[in-house]
Amino acid sequence: MHYCDRVDSNRVIEIPLPDEAGRKTILNIHLGKMSTTKLNIAKIVEQTEGFSGAELKATTVESGMIAIRDGRSKVKQVDLQLAVERIKKKKGKRMESLLHLTLCMVEYIDNVHEMPMDIFWYVRQNCRVCP
Repeated sequence: MHYCDRVDSNRVIEIPLPDEAGRKTILNIHLGKMSTTKLNIAKIVEQTEGFSGAELKATTVESGMIAIRDGRSKVKQVDLQLAVERIKKKKGKRMESLLHLTLCMVEYIDNVHEMPMDIFWYVRQNCRVCP
């Protein structure tokens, strides 16, 4: 689903970001399925503050892809660190998109003076930046 698509939901379920222990557990679960050299998980846990579970999984998958592209069968610490940086960069782009969508919504509300039923349709139709 495109982020500008309409979402019909009458419930909000809050899932908090994992704390330090949670991040360590999630990383260990996903890295446990991979062939690795000796890793300093504590360092990666520190670098991934604010990551969701999905972003942590993406980090491990990306680290595996980095190793494969380098012709290795084992993930190294440097692969994980590079993967963390790549995921942080993608995360920053998503935050920019969310900010942009919020600004589009505010502009619409300012112009129409009410909360629309099809605000996402409006943004998709009228925004010059949204794909």
